[in-house]
Amino acid sequence: MLAAAMQGHLEVVQFLANAGAAVDRTTSNGTTPLHVASLQGHLEVVCYLCENGAVRDRTTPGGATPLYVSCYNGHMEVVRYLCSLGTDPSTRTPTGASLLHAAAQEGRLEVVQFLCEHEAIDTDAQMHDGATPLLAAALQGHLEVVRHLVGCNADVHKSTQDGATPLHASARSGHVEVVRFLCEAGADIDRSMMEGATALLAAALQGHAEVVEFLCAAGVDRDRAICDGVTALHAAAERGHLEVVKRLCESGANKDQAMRNGLTPLMAACLQDHDQAWFCLR
Repeated sequence: MLAAAMQGHLEVVQFLANAGAAVDRTTSNGTTPLHVASLQGHLEVVCYLCENGAVRDRTTPGGATPLYVSCYNGHMEVVRYLCSLGTDPSTRTPTGASLLHAAAQEGRLEVVQFLCEHEAIDTDAQMHDGATPLLAAALQGHLEVVRHLVGCNADVHKSTQDGATPLHASARSGHVEVVRFLCEAGADIDRSMMEGATALLAAALQGHAEVVEFLCAAGVDRDRAICDGVTALHAAAERGHLEVVKRLCESGANKDQAMRNGLTPLMAACLQDHDQAWFCLR
């Protein structure tokens, strides 16, 4: 039954059900035929299983319902059908992930648009670590999803437990167009995470030169440091991100600012044998 449902073989599913096969028989990991049919987007199989008694809200040990997996994979017609039957759209996984988190993370714009119209959906719902659907979309660089969520009044400043906002997430991942949009939408360009890291430092640490260039042009504080005195220039120099070092220097970052232990960006580059960064900083 499960194998036939996964492949979308409706007639085989019907035959097996008529022969007495259980429509809700689960695998060792808690997956049912309805889960796999929903995951693969086989609408006719999903309809048949639901009409023949399949439990719509059954969860796997990871907390995934058939509706959740269809949202995750972007199967809009399955999502619409399951919701039309009254399937609970407010369920969460054990980590606190909602249907909107799943769709936003995977860039499923049509599903996101549909869910945002549902009164039971909270666009600012947070997982246990504080991540929102907007942060999930920003982290993966899904610009159109980010646009839609912000248009639905998602909070651009809602942060994770460690203080990361959607701007931090997109900067760290190097998604410059998402960074640009969030800044235009009012995101605080200099907001710090719990340990003091800004979006600029997050981008510099990962070597995302375009993001660094944009943030500098937007007026970010180039020399803001975290608790041990590390600035974006220190981070880029220590990791040998030459293009980031160049852009920070060109934008006026302080090349002589020292960490609490006395290290300057030049010293940090020298200690790691990053000759080109060292040459740029002399």
